[in-house]
Amino acid sequence: MIRIGLSYRGSDSYEGYSAALKRAAAARNIPVEVVWLGGTEQAPLPAETVDAVCFTGGADVEPSRYGAVDVANCCEIDSLRDAIEWRMLEAATRLSMPVLGICRGMQILNVFHGGTLLPDLRDRNATHRGSPDKIHGLRLADDSLLAPPASMAGERNVNSSHHQAVDRLAEPFRATAHAPDGTIEAFEWRRPAGKPFLLAVQWHPERLPHDSWFAQAPFGLFIASAAARVPASP
Repeated sequence: MIRIGLSYRGSDSYEGYSAALKRAAAARNIPVEVVWLGGTEQAPLPAETVDAVCFTGGADVEPSRYGAVDVANCCEIDSLRDAIEWRMLEAATRLSMPVLGICRGMQILNVFHGGTLLPDLRDRNATHRGSPDKIHGLRLADDSLLAPPASMAGERNVNSSHHQAVDRLAEPFRATAHAPDGTIEAFEWRRPAGKPFLLAVQWHPERLPHDSWFAQAPFGLFIASAAARVPASP
C-alpha cells in the first residue's frame, strides 16, 4: 500500500485529483490510499505521513515570494495556503519524496526552487484562461518524461485555466513542454540522476478525457515512482 498526499483541497471540485490518482493506481494494480494533507476545513497534516505529494491547483502564489508586486491587483492570494504548502515542500525535499505539481502546484514548485512567475499573462490570458477550460496545442521535447508512445503520438492538445505562469525557470529544472505562444507548460529535473521523481505540468490532467495521454501520463508516472520508492511487503 502506498500513501499519496494531495496538498490542498479547496472545494468539491478538487475530488478530481483523488479520482485520477486512484484510476492510475488501479491501472497498474498498485494499492493506494489518497490523503488530503490540507484544505479549507481541516488542520494541515504533516507531509511526513505520506510517501509522495501531489501539489494541486488553486489560488495564486503570493508575488512577494518571488520578489514581484501585483501591480495590476489581479492576483487571488491565499497566504495561509502558501505557508502550508511551503512546509510540505520542505518536508518532501528533505525526505526525497516523489512530487507532482499541477497548475498552481507547478508554479509554487518553481518559486520554492528559486524561480519566478509572471503575476498575470495579460494579452495571453485569452489563450490560457476561461470557463470552460481553454484548449491549446503543446510542443513537447522528445526526451521528456511525458513523451507519448508511438501508439498515442497523435495530436497534442491540453486544457488550460490559469493567468499566472513560469517566468524565470528555477536552475534545477528544464522546460520540456511549451504552449504555441511560448508559455512553459511542463518542467522536469535538468539533471535527474540521483534525484526523486519530479514533474510539473501547467494543465489540469484530472479534467482531461480519461483516454488522453496527457491525462494519464502525469498521474501514472507519479504513482509508479511512488510505488518504486516503497519497499515491497515481505
